[in-house]
Amino acid sequence: MAVGFQREDTVDSLRRERARLLNAIDHLLRSNAVLENELRSQSDSDLRDAVGENAVVIAKYRTKVAELEDEIEALEPGTRASMMGLPDGAAVYI
Repeated sequence: MAVGFQREDTVDSLRRERARLLNAIDHLLRSNAVLENELRSQSDSDLRDAVGENAVVIAKYRTKVAELEDEIEALEPGTRASMMGLPDGAAVYI
């Protein structure tokens, strides 16, 4: 029974980290939208650098989210569709 609790704790931790990263990605995307809007009215190398740096972080976070989803799927087969917001029983092709 203890193993079951450990697995549930692990899955919960992975889901929390996934949610944290998705939230961070959302904030970075919104930040980049604001910065890119500013760049339309002025050319600023600092703003351009910030957009680029955010894009790198977003890519890293998306990679990590995919890795976390793989780990969650390995521990709880069949959960990938629900992580993607799909209805139960939906097919996911990778």
